[in-house]
Amino acid sequence: MATWIEIRCENRGKVSEEEAAPTKRCYSSDNIGPMDMAEDNRASLLETMRFLEKDARDDGWKKTKEGWVCPFCAKLSSGAQ
Repeated sequence: MATWIEIRCENRGKVSEEEAAPTKRCYSSDNIGPMDMAEDNRASLLETMRFLEKDARDDGWKKTKEGWVCPFCAKLSSGAQ
């Protein structure tokens, strides 16, 4: 067995994507983002999470107190479009 892990944007559905940018939208709305399979053991789960978090940061995702926010939503919430 294996465990599927992915980082989803906590802002998905909270902003008006159509008004903000009709041709772009939250990464999680399109199932784009860090994802991978881990073996069903603690070491593999931790290693996979470390990899996904590094990948997310490298791709412009922001970690907030609520969770991860994709680059698109991070730009919207900061006022830059």
